[in-house]
Amino acid sequence: MINVFPKITKSFILNRITEIEIMERYLGLKVDTNKLYKSPLRVDKHPTCKYTYWNGRLYFKDFNGSFNGDCFNVVQKIHSTNFLDSLYIIANDFNILKKPKKELVEYIFDKPPVQEKLSIGIKSQPFTDIDKQYWDSYFISEQSLEKYFVYSCKQVFIGENIIYNYSKKDPAYAYYFGNGNYKIYFPFRKKEEKRFINNCNNTIIQGYWQLPKENNLLIITKSYKDVICLSEFNIHSIAPQSETCGLTHGLIRELSQRFKTIISLYDFDLTGIRGANKLYKEENIKPIFFTNGRFNSIDYQAKDFSDYLHDNGFLKTKELVDGLLTQKLIN
Repeated sequence: MINVFPKITKSFILNRITEIEIMERYLGLKVDTNKLYKSPLRVDKHPTCKYTYWNGRLYFKDFNGSFNGDCFNVVQKIHSTNFLDSLYIIANDFNILKKPKKELVEYIFDKPPVQEKLSIGIKSQPFTDIDKQYWDSYFISEQSLEKYFVYSCKQVFIGENIIYNYSKKDPAYAYYFGNGNYKIYFPFRKKEEKRFINNCNNTIIQGYWQLPKENNLLIITKSYKDVICLSEFNIHSIAPQSETCGLTHGLIRELSQRFKTIISLYDFDLTGIRGANKLYKEENIKPIFFTNGRFNSIDYQAKDFSDYLHDNGFLKTKELVDGLLTQKLIN
């Protein structure tokens, strides 16, 4: 035994009080997952927020996209502090930060130390003419870029080091998913070059926080750009970090309660077909593909939705979408 104060961790907190108690204390809103609330974190004239469970954890979601997070994120937001300090704030406020009276406490870690998350930062800038030309070629509006938190990068940082400065020949775009999670996209780089810098783990589901409370159709696709392109046709979609990253059964179950029909739209290659087949076998989510003529299939001459839109234009793509919606997906 070591005569030291116990380490404060998530487990230390949640072994003594519940997520519900923490949420209700700091948000002042009784937890009811069937109810919409006005956000206490901003000026909110209409109920736009709700509590929801995801992967067994309680989250508070603002449907305007300004906040989503668990009870610890709520405390960080309210106190404008970091994660570690939020633990001590909660422990102190709930009066659980006490030394045991009769015995000493063994100092142990809940889990082995893990590699520190890559610290990515950006200095953004207004979209340049090059940026506008690029996104216009996919028929993506600036309003959609704003909705999905896509930024033009003037500089990109790893820690305190500048690793990128804006270039017309090599523009960079930041996809921001909250809580310091970034994916930096370099669209003009060749495939063999590093086209992404990413500090997101597999729990970050791209497009999830822009989803409505409920709707007829949800598409699980394979890239954030496809998610945004689909949104231009009023189609709601999400994308895991890659086709090899599985979606949890709990998440699928939650989405199935919110959307009448869920399908997958992965690439028509070995990785995409395997990912789509896994979703079909485990969750009964039917796949569709932009096929390439193999196995007597239609040759769409595009590997994904964004490429098809880029190459064929908005009107032809809308005809394709309308046909799929009326003939196959929603009956």
